[in-house]
Amino acid sequence: MPLDRLGPEDMTAWFDGASRDKPGAANRALEILRAMMFRADEWRLRERGTNPYLGIAKNPREQVARFLDMDELARLGRALDANEAEWPEAVAAIRLLALTGCRRGEVVDLRWGDIGGDVIKLSNSKTGQRAVPLGEAARALIAALPGARDPDAFLFPRHSKGRRLWILPNCWRTICADAGLGRLRLHDLRHTVASQAASWRARICPWWASCLGIVVTVPRRGMPISPTLTLSRP
Repeated sequence: MPLDRLGPEDMTAWFDGASRDKPGAANRALEILRAMMFRADEWRLRERGTNPYLGIAKNPREQVARFLDMDELARLGRALDANEAEWPEAVAAIRLLALTGCRRGEVVDLRWGDIGGDVIKLSNSKTGQRAVPLGEAARALIAALPGARDPDAFLFPRHSKGRRLWILPNCWRTICADAGLGRLRLHDLRHTVASQAASWRARICPWWASCLGIVVTVPRRGMPISPTLTLSRP
């Protein structure tokens, strides 16, 4: 059908059909096609003000937040262990994300200068500057990371600043498949941390770390990051 003959009824029929199976994909396609029709107006390929997509409302977004229970966390920990040899840096980044509740971009772009004793100092997070407390497990994980401790060096250099964007998602998909977690988003770990932190008074407990495949041996409480912190497996 010629571009200038497409009308609202045609677009409504297409959108209704596309929304039956994949409403999210239909929403994204709607945005693209709506923009294309605006450009067609500008190029005078259609009569101005006749964009056939203007009257179509997007499908409502479903709430997709998910919280892991104890059994799922245990399976996640076993899957992280099983994939650590193949993706050591990606697995460490996922564990740190799960232990701190930080966003993926905040974790992969961390520099050693952002680590201050028992907190992560985020200067450019989505919500502005903030300090994220580091529990014993998180401090032990960070202390065990390889590489020089130069303040400008990245904790996860293979993933920082957009490098190798496919590695972490591929690793996460494999871990979720191995753990039987379905289409769990990496972002859902933040929801789990947030929901549990309230009951734990914002402190990550040893049980949580153990579920993630980490057992921490600490000589004394309250000490800063140091090589004497050890990281072992349960």
